[in-house]
Amino acid sequence: MTAQEKVLIIDDEENLLNGLKRQLRGDFQVLTATGGQQALDVVGREGPVAVAICDMRMPGMDGATGLAAIEKKSPLTVRMMLTGNADQSTAIDAINKGHIYRFFSKPCPAETLRAGIEDALKHYRVAAAERQLLEQTLAGSVKMLIDVLGMVDPDLVHVSERTREWARPVARALDMPNAWRLQLAAMLAPIGRIAIPSAIREKHRQGKALDAVEREIIAAAPETTRDLIANIPRLAEVAEIVHLHQKNFDGSGFPKGGPSGGEIPLAARALKILAALAEVAGVESPTAAHFATLEGHAGRRFDPDLLARIKACLLPELQSTARSEVTVDVKALYLTEGNTLIEDLYAPNGQFLLAAGTRMTVAQARSLRNIAKLSKFENPIPVRRLLDDGQAVPESRSA
Repeated sequence: MTAQEKVLIIDDEENLLNGLKRQLRGDFQVLTATGGQQALDVVGREGPVAVAICDMRMPGMDGATGLAAIEKKSPLTVRMMLTGNADQSTAIDAINKGHIYRFFSKPCPAETLRAGIEDALKHYRVAAAERQLLEQTLAGSVKMLIDVLGMVDPDLVHVSERTREWARPVARALDMPNAWRLQLAAMLAPIGRIAIPSAIREKHRQGKALDAVEREIIAAAPETTRDLIANIPRLAEVAEIVHLHQKNFDGSGFPKGGPSGGEIPLAARALKILAALAEVAGVESPTAAHFATLEGHAGRRFDPDLLARIKACLLPELQSTARSEVTVDVKALYLTEGNTLIEDLYAPNGQFLLAAGTRMTVAQARSLRNIAKLSKFENPIPVRRLLDDGQAVPESRSA
């Protein structure tokens, strides 16, 4: 067992809690709670727990309800039931409602409980390793894919980077149990653009009017993305988020038919707001004025309550980041990862390279440095950079 693996025991009998804690604390990092709400407070304060063991019959929130609530806050937690009411209906309710891993009857010998916790920890470690694979390895692979595709369609990386950057704090504020899905959906959402003819992509990027057929092609991009990723193991829900993220809250928009309002997955509603915010803000850091533009469409295009929560989450964080940013002029040879372009960037021969607002990846910065070595790419490029703590503001410009 590692220091991060905590075992939470929930029972309204304090004497029983104290006894179990004495018996088990030499083997496990034991936390206790005397009720469901206190258990949720412990999970919120201590972070995810590996194993939760709960009595079924407690005043207020019963054990099955409490464990179901813990699952929402900490999806990987292995949940077990310890109760003196080992009747069939109790067991069925506990298993169906709380997704219980194992069921113990009181009084339970310490050795039996200890062995059950050991088995639960093994189960937790397997799930945690799989989660790490999804959240880190897969996400890193997807980012590499987006970076490579961004060399073909620079706008793709711009949109992807901005929405992914905001998805992390938003998922945390919304208490999403599988936050990685929103972040992965934010990265993958623009990938369907590869099926859009380049002439239409450029026309759309420049804000030119599109005819009915062109608008239909643009609108179908999320469906293309869904079809591309739906068959990847464990990404079916991410594919659905992407597919529905252009759906309007009132049920209109693409795709036709289907869910509306609160029936649209929370992550899809959130991604719709983040993508629209990226479009409205452009190269700027989002402000209250940008949110006001979105609020003009609340109730029709956007979930009004969700929009308010995302605004409350992002504005303080964005304002804090803006204070640590500066705008400087940099030659192409000195561009680095993380520089954010202020203006559209074109090569000396007039070829479009990157869109304003793009936060450069390692591959993009390296490509631009190579272009600079082969051509007369000497004009300074205005970019935004984050200042490290204690770093002086460059003299060329200050934001």
